Amino acid sequence: MRRFIIIFVTAVSCFFIFFLVFGVSGAVTAANVRVYGVLTKESVAEGETVKIQLRSDNKAKDINAVEIFLIYSRNFLNFSGASDGNSIISMWVERPHNIENPKCPVEIPTCGMIGLSGLIPGGFSGNGLITELTFKANKEGTTALTFDFGMSRVFLNSPTPERAGVIFEPVDIVIFGKGSDGEVLILDYFPPESFSILLSKTETAFNNKRFISFIAQDKGSGIDHYEVREKFLGLFGDWKIGESPYTLVHQSLFSIVEVKAVDKVGLERIEKIIPARIVYLILGVILGALFLAVALILKRVFWA
Repeated sequence: MRRFIIIFVTAVSCFFIFFLVFGVSGAVTAANVRVYGVLTKESVAEGETVKIQLRSDNKAKDINAVEIFLIYSRNFLNFSGASDGNSIISMWVERPHNIENPKCPVEIPTCGMIGLSGLIPGGFSGNGLITELTFKANKEGTTALTFDFGMSRVFLNSPTPERAGVIFEPVDIVIFGKGSDGEVLILDYFPPESFSILLSKTETAFNNKRFISFIAQDKGSGIDHYEVREKFLGLFGDWKIGESPYTLVHQSLFSIVEVKAVDKVGLERIEKIIPARIVYLILGVILGALFLAVALILKRVFWA
């Protein structure tokens, strides 16, 4: 009887352990992705620039989307920007930015939070750069750039959205001594890479209006901003700051649409699309002019 009770209790215990690990909607999975920060230089002094590479190491499985929230102490650091040069992210949903009024953890009462999210069409496997963050060291002391573990997510490259098991590793930062930072010199001699512009229209977005989408990559300093110009009839139009997706002003499609990608040192790449409708209009005008010219010539020859 005692042996039966021992076997029964052991079996029930094993069942509950299995249920907790594997049965609760896949809540607990084996970690197959590592997201971590790397300091680009060993020592940091007060007043100097701190650059931290945010990287992903996922050699076991492909990933195709990330949503990450980072926490830092405003007493020690000021976030000043990010670079996406050489990033594995090819389509940013939200570029790295400061989040207003974040909910700070108890241990960091004066915190700042950085949010970012992006897509990797086709997936990525290996060790790659997500983004490089730049901070200014405010004062001497020890601090850390850590993760909001509840909000940060990574998704596997699968037919249905599937969260990856992730190990998030904070990076410790020791600020020692006093230094002075001049303007950071970014060496970048090449403009953004060539990119495509996609013209679309859907009933479920932008009030059924036509819009364009685009994404450019710059391996040096990273993309600073985009500008869009709609040249009506291919003749005139002004540049406007824009982001993808961009709703077209001239819904008639009688405009040549140009997109300018500008990197952080001011180098530019301009791409354009010429809608078929304006091509037909130009051809119609040319053919009409030729027909009129032929008609005038024939009239002068035969009815002079």
